[in-house]
Parts: sequence; structure tokens; C-alpha cells
Amino acid sequence: MTFLDIYQDVARRCDKNPSAPDPETNTRIRTFINDRYRELMRIPGVMNLRDEVFGNNYADSPAFRSVPGENRVVLPATITAITDILDTTNRIKLQLRTLDWIRERDSSQPGVSTGTPTCYAILNNAGTTDALPINGVAIGQLVVVSDHPQDIGGVVTLEYQDEYGAFRAQQATLNGETVNVMVALARTVFRMSVDSPQLGRITLKEMASGNVLITIPPNTITAQTSNLHTSRGWTIWLWPTPSGAFDYNVDGTRPRAALVNEMDEPALPEDFHTLLVWGACEDEMLHMDDTRMGVFSERWRRDVAALKGYLHQVRGQRLIPEGGRQRPGWSPLGSNYPPWT
Repeated sequence: MTFLDIYQDVARRCDKNPSAPDPETNTRIRTFINDRYRELMRIPGVMNLRDEVFGNNYADSPAFRSVPGENRVVLPATITAITDILDTTNRIKLQLRTLDWIRERDSSQPGVSTGTPTCYAILNNAGTTDALPINGVAIGQLVVVSDHPQDIGGVVTLEYQDEYGAFRAQQATLNGETVNVMVALARTVFRMSVDSPQLGRITLKEMASGNVLITIPPNTITAQTSNLHTSRGWTIWLWPTPSGAFDYNVDGTRPRAALVNEMDEPALPEDFHTLLVWGACEDEMLHMDDTRMGVFSERWRRDVAALKGYLHQVRGQRLIPEGGRQRPGWSPLGSNYPPWT
């Protein structure tokens, strides 16, 4: 079912006109559908539908690459939850530890212990707050320039994430209206600042396209936050400190895309698309103080349980009684080999 199909089904069941609803009802029902979709896709067992392997063992596209001597890594914002991290260079599955566990073994910063990381700790989920994705991937050179010829000597600092997830900071000195190259490769820009107020407007641009990414107004020292977009990513700490550039895959969860366009379809098995109908109908009946709400509530509860069973039922095995006590047991060997023999 498409987003439009689900919407029209909800409208009909709630005694609305599916073809020409009033704007308020239209917005409310579409919000209810997405609210239930969001609720459904974070339920344990159902959330697995969003699982993905980020990175590729067979191509030069790791989820991230370690930088020698640097512990801290920001994962791509497309990873909303971490299941496993695998070092594909050394064929090691990293163990999840706490930062306290790491500090007990290496209390200095940066860490004295270097080598091939075997563990990682999760620091936060705000590694790229107030960040500006640059086309979503590594690109060509960035340049900084002032539009005032007397802006000479000011030092501009750019903080960014490189193509493999490592934090970087680079500086450029203003020289009038001369273009200054700042960085060759960047995936995400966090912030830009200048050490002292300048007379002109300072801009950060993509050299290839000329697109303006960040602007520092005259007589200020930091970029306007309105120029930036919020993009969050998991920040992790590798231990021991990487001694080389190692490639990593991440088994994790991708973001849930909201249903926006009429032809969008939910990332659910097709037989269970009606779950969103039951959930949105329940919310609309609650809004209307309609006693039919309980009917749709029971359908939602029943089909959520059925979806979990559908996703996790073991295929190719036969359910048989165990020892005549009517308790279910599993055997893949056929009726001549009960599980108690």
C-alpha cells in the first residue's frame, strides 16, 4: 500500500471524505500515520527491518577509516544505532566497552597504548550537531575569501570531518580578496570562525561549484548558525589508539524515512501495511471520542504480535509436542527423531 492508499483507507473507516477532506483533517490523519510508523519501527524485533551493513569489504568504501594517533571517530549520520563494528583490514570484530573500562587501562589523552584497536566505547550521539553536510560525500577543495580588500592577516579556522570520519581543523590567513584554499577533502563542516572581527563578509565556498557553504558577517567572529544544518552521528572512542589506517564496516540501523509523497511505501512486509491503518484509525477515533477506538486498538495489538512472529519464525522446522506434555518443542529431524531422544 502506498501512503495515499493508507490515507484513503483511514479516511473511509473514520467516515471522512477520502477525496476532498478539509485541510486540518488531512494533515492530522497523515501525521497519525507517520506517528504510528515511527512507533512501529522502533519496537524491538520490528526495528530489525532497518538493519544494514555500512561499508563494503569488496570495494573502497568503508563506513570509516581510522587515522593513526586519533581515538575519536564520528560515524556517518546514516547510522542511527550500532550493532557491531568490524575491522575489515585486520579481520577483527571490536568489543563494546565503556570509556571507564578504557581509562582503567589507559588513562592518558591521547592514549599511550597504540596498535590495532580491539575495543570501542560509545561517547554520544551528537558528533555532528550544527553541521553542514557537503553534498553528503567527500568533495574537492574548499576556499575561504573576504569581500573586503583590507581584511589582511585574520586567521580563519575551519573544523570539519574528513572523508573517513576523523575530526580535523585547518587554518587559512586572509589576504585581502585573495582566495585561500583551506582543505582538500571534507565530508561535514562543523563550524568556521575567525580570530578577530573583520571589515568584510567572509565566505566558505566549494571551489568546483562556487556554492557558498558558510558566511561570517562583517564585525563578527563566528558563522551564523542559520547557515548550518543539524546532522547527528554516533561518536565512538577506539582503543588502543590506532597505529595505522584501518577500514571498518558497521552493522547498524539506518534512519526511518518518513512517508511524505503519495507513492511512498512503508518499509514493512506488504501483508502488514494495514497496521498503519489500524494505528491511525485508533488515533483518529481517540481524537473524535469515538467508542470504535477499542476495535482498532485490538487490531493494532494483534497485528504487531503477528508481525513479530512473521519476522522471527524459524523457517523449515516443524513444531511437535515434547514428551506428550503438550509443551511445544522443535525438531528439524522429522517425526522419527523426537527432541527428547
